[in-house]
Amino acid sequence: MRGRAFVGGTVMTVAAFLAALLAGLFICASSGELYMWAMGRAGVFESAGVDSGTLAIVAEDITQYIFERNPSAAFDRVIVMDGLERPELNDREKAHMLDVRRLLRLAGIAGGCLAVICAAAGVYSARINAKINARRATGCGMLAGTGATMLAALIVIMAIRADFYNFFVALHKRLFTNDLWYMNPETDLLIRMMPSGFFLSMGMVVGAATLVLVLVILPVGLWLVLSNGRREARRAV
Repeated sequence: MRGRAFVGGTVMTVAAFLAALLAGLFICASSGELYMWAMGRAGVFESAGVDSGTLAIVAEDITQYIFERNPSAAFDRVIVMDGLERPELNDREKAHMLDVRRLLRLAGIAGGCLAVICAAAGVYSARINAKINARRATGCGMLAGTGATMLAALIVIMAIRADFYNFFVALHKRLFTNDLWYMNPETDLLIRMMPSGFFLSMGMVVGAATLVLVLVILPVGLWLVLSNGRREARRAV
């Protein structure tokens, strides 16, 4: 049963990390202020051909649309880009935003499922611990899940640092069934608003959300392992 406690701790931890990853993604996608922060770090204000006030309005319209806080939003607001009037987003960009909204809806469902899996694995481990003393095994599972998740994150970070463009393209080819995400900076505002530096900054926010969970799970896992070890040592005496 200790083996089951280990598996329960591992599954609980991995599910929690994946849920935190998706939560960080939703935090980024839902905040116009974060859009502006990321655009500022990426130097968008100096190169977009659109003033910062307009960028703030477009960013807010995007969040309203993605989360259907304003389902009637059609991105038809007239803005000035490169000195010329045009709609916020052109038809290709609008179609891509519809894909993004659908994808985030699926991500929300996945996040809910992961939360349920995390809770179920936690209850499962607790029930085992109520029958036998398997705290060490549960703690080891939590540490193993943390280690596996951090290793996967390190591999992704190394891939991004080695070649962000190819990583970005490969990711979008897997997430979307069309090429609407492939945009032209001469005509498309979205790509001007969201260059590689924008996504790297948003990735920092997602990473911070995951790091908070590490700072919670790692000490708890260590405590379960070490406290159980001390208890067994006292029993041996």
